[in-house]
Amino acid sequence: MNNIEQIFDDFNKKSEHKQIISIVLPLYNEEECLPKVLPELTEYLANFQKNYDWEIIFIDDCSKDKSFPIVNDFAKNTPENVKIAILKLSKNSGSHVAITSGLNISRADFTIIMASDGQDPPEVIEKLLTEWKNGSKIILAAREDNLDHSFIGNFFSKCAWTFMNWATGIQMPEGGCDMLGVDKLPLAVFNKMDERNTTFIYRLLSIGFAPTTLYYTKKERIAGKSKWNFAKKI
Repeated sequence: MNNIEQIFDDFNKKSEHKQIISIVLPLYNEEECLPKVLPELTEYLANFQKNYDWEIIFIDDCSKDKSFPIVNDFAKNTPENVKIAILKLSKNSGSHVAITSGLNISRADFTIIMASDGQDPPEVIEKLLTEWKNGSKIILAAREDNLDHSFIGNFFSKCAWTFMNWATGIQMPEGGCDMLGVDKLPLAVFNKMDERNTTFIYRLLSIGFAPTTLYYTKKERIAGKSKWNFAKKI
C-alpha cells in the first residue's frame, strides 16, 4: 500500500517541464514500410503537435532484415521536438513482449502504442491526446474497420476477441484494439506487475481504470505482409 500511495504522491506534484509523450512501436521485419512510416510520423508530430516533446521508442523484435539500421540512421536527424530511440531484443519474443519492454522504459506523461507498418494513422494521436486531456487514464482506439483484412479475417478476429472477453471477464471492443494511450499513473502500476505469458492489454485493463474508447479505421499495409499469421493467431 505504501508503494501505491507514493506513486500517487509523486504524480500529484506539478511538472515543471514540457509534457513528454512517448510512442511505443513494436518492430519486426518492416524494412519496406519504414521509409514512409518514419517521415510521415515525425512530420506530423513536428507540424501539428509542437506543444509536446516526443520520444519515439522502437522495440526491434530481432528483425532479420534492415529494419534496425533504417530506424537507427533516421534517428540521427529528427525534428527539434522529436527524438527516436531503438532497442533490439536479444531474441524474437513476440509483439506483446516487445510492447511491454517499451512500456517499461517509457518516461512520458502519456504513452501511446501503435503499429510500425503504417496501418495506424498519425491523426488518431490527436484524438487520444484530447481524451487524455479530458481526464481519461486509458484510451482504447478500437478498430471500426480493418482495410487490411478480408471479411473472413475480420470475422475470425471478432471471434477471437469475443472469446478473450469471455475467458478474462474484461470487456474489449469487439473489433479489437491495436492502438491505445495510457497515462503515467496506470503505467507505473502496470510496470510493477511481474506477470509473464499474458496479453499485455488485458493485464493493463485488469488494473481497474475504466477505459475510454474511440474508433478509427485501420489502413491497409503500406508494403509487405503481416507477420501476425493465422497460426500465430491460433
